Amino acid sequence: IVRDGQIIIVDEFTGRTMPGRRWSEGLHQAVEAKEGVAIQQENQTLASITFQNLFRLYPKLAGMTGTADTEAYEFQQIYGLEVV
Repeated sequence: IVRDGQIIIVDEFTGRTMPGRRWSEGLHQAVEAKEGVAIQQENQTLASITFQNLFRLYPKLAGMTGTADTEAYEFQQIYGLEVV
C-alpha cells in the first residue's frame, strides 16, 4: 500500500502492514517507480542467522505447545535441550 509517500508491505498471511520492511533486488524500487513515490536506495543485509543458530545462543528456551513431545528427539539433536 502507499502511505505518506512510502510503499508499505502487507504480510500475505496476517494482513498486517510491515513498516520499515523493503523488498530486495530492485523490486521495492520498481514498485516505488510504478506508484510515483520517491525511489529510495536498496537496503543492504549486513548479517543473517538461521532460527536454529539464533536459538543456540541461549542456554534455555521456553514455549508452550501440546505437540512438543513428538519433536523431543529433534529438540535434543538440534538444540541439545530436553522437552519438559
